[in-house]
Amino acid sequence: MSAEFNWFPGHMNKTLKNIEEKIPVVDLVIEILDARAPYSSRNLTFSKILKNKPILYVLSKADIADPIITKEWVEFYEKKNNTVMVLDDKQKNIVKPLIDLINKATKEKQEKDKAKGMVNSLINVLVIGIPNVGKSTFINRLIKNKSVKAGNKPGLTRGIQLIHLSQFISLLDTPGVLPAKLENETVATNICAINSIKEDVYPKERVAGKLMQYLFNHYEGLIENHYKISPRLQRPIQITDTFIIFEMIAKVRKWYMNDDLLDYDRVIDAFMRDIIANEFNKVSFERILEVVPEEMEKASKIKNEKAIEDISDLW
Repeated sequence: MSAEFNWFPGHMNKTLKNIEEKIPVVDLVIEILDARAPYSSRNLTFSKILKNKPILYVLSKADIADPIITKEWVEFYEKKNNTVMVLDDKQKNIVKPLIDLINKATKEKQEKDKAKGMVNSLINVLVIGIPNVGKSTFINRLIKNKSVKAGNKPGLTRGIQLIHLSQFISLLDTPGVLPAKLENETVATNICAINSIKEDVYPKERVAGKLMQYLFNHYEGLIENHYKISPRLQRPIQITDTFIIFEMIAKVRKWYMNDDLLDYDRVIDAFMRDIIANEFNKVSFERILEVVPEEMEKASKIKNEKAIEDISDLW
C-alpha cells in the first residue's frame, strides 16, 4: 500500500489555509489524538506549520484503548515537554482539568505578560485533529458545561467555531483535516483502523492483513477467542500468515462463494467492521518502538550493539 495514495479532499486544503491565517494569534495548540493510535493520528502537516507553538495532546477514546500502552504514550509525550490529557467517558466534567492543563502549558507566556504588567493573560487555543479522533465529542462535552459559551466571531472563517472556555481562555475549534501525505504504510494502516479514512479509498485486503498480523502478534488469544478458531501459528506471524487465519474464519462461519471457493472478501469485510465497531475492546494499534522513527532507530542500534557484543564474547 502506497503511503501517498490519492485521498486528500480539496476542502481540507482550504481548511488548512484558513488555519494558517490564525497562527499569529494562537498561544497554544490542542491536538486531539485517538488513544489507540497516538502517533499515527497526529497531523504532521500541522506539526510543520505550528512547530513553535506549545502543544497539549488530548488522548481521546482511552476507555477503549489498551491502558498499559496508553500510559507508555503519555510518558513518551511528556518526556518531550508536551502536556497530555487522557480522556475517557468516565470523566463527567473535563472543563476544570482542561483549564488547569492549559494554564500549565502556557505558563511561560503568562509569566511574560505579568512582567509587562498584564495581570491576566488572554489565551487563544487552536483545537485540531484528523477526522474521527473524537474531537467533536470533546468539544460537545465542553459546550454542555454551563460555564462554557460557544458562538461565531465576526471575521472568523465559516467552519471555525469560537468557544469561550473561561473569561481568559478562548478555543478556536477547526474542522477535521487529514495530513496531505501519510508518513508510511503503518501510519496509513492505523488511521484506517480508527476509521479516519473512508473504506472505499484504501486497499482493504492489505490493511486487513496488517491489522490482523498486529492484533494476533500483540494480543494472544484475542483473535482465537473472538472467531472461535485454533490456528497453529507461532508468534510473531508474518502478513502472509494472515491468509491462514482468514481462511479458518471463513470455514468456521461456512462462508463460501461456491462448494469449493471460500469467500475471502466477506471475511475481510467482517474483520474490518469488527475493528471499526470496537469489537476488540481495550486494544491499541501501535507501540512506540514500532512506529516512532527515532525510537525504532535507537532500538535497532542497541540490538546491533548487543549482537556485536555477543559475537565478541564467542572469541
